[in-house]
Amino acid sequence: MPDPQKEIVHAAADLSGADETALLVSGELSRFFSNLTISLQGIQLSYNSMKLSSQTSGADGDVLELHLDVAVLEFPPPNLDF
Repeated sequence: MPDPQKEIVHAAADLSGADETALLVSGELSRFFSNLTISLQGIQLSYNSMKLSSQTSGADGDVLELHLDVAVLEFPPPNLDF
C-alpha cells in the first residue's frame, strides 16, 4: 500500500518553479490531510490519498477526489435522533 505522506511530499516536490507561498501551502495541505481523521459515532474516516483533475466535458471547474479509509469501531444506536 502506498504511503500517502510520501505521495503528497513527492507531488509537492514536483512543483518546480513554484513560488515560496505555493510550496508553503502545499506543505500545510499535506500535513492537514495526512493527519485527517473524522469520527462519526463509531465509524472513523481517515485520509488515504487525493487526486485533482480537470474536467474536459460536461462540467465546469476541477474535480477533487478524496480516497478515505473506513474503520467501523461500533455501530451507531438504532434510535439516533437527527
